[in-house]
Amino acid sequence: MKNDGKQRSPEEQHRRQAWLEIGLPLGIALLVIVAVIAWVILAAVHGSSAGISQAAAISLIFLIIPTFFVVLILIVLVSFIDYGLMRGNRALPGVAQIVRSKVDTVAITIQKILNSAVSGVDAVSTWFASLQKIFNRSTPPKG
Repeated sequence: MKNDGKQRSPEEQHRRQAWLEIGLPLGIALLVIVAVIAWVILAAVHGSSAGISQAAAISLIFLIIPTFFVVLILIVLVSFIDYGLMRGNRALPGVAQIVRSKVDTVAITIQKILNSAVSGVDAVSTWFASLQKIFNRSTPPKG
């Protein structure tokens, strides 16, 4: 910025920079978007089908190109993950087997605890069903 003879406060400098660096580019981009939308609408209403198909082709290109880049990045990322897993499986088979055995031990312990809880619930429900049958037999017939 040129010094125009007067000192600006930091707040004034910030406002000026915010306008020049944020407001102006945002306004220009908004005007361009509105102009493109107006051009598409006018081309669709008054134009030929060639203009409409050209606009559709351009829009499709703008949609496909970023998708291709994202897919390319994902393919590279998955390739690196796959390569890392292959190297890890070759380098650490003993550690992986130890981890698997520990996980199996924990899973069996959890399964035993849950089976004992379920068998307790089954025993209580069987006991209640027996009591219900006993009380249902002791009621006099209606009639």
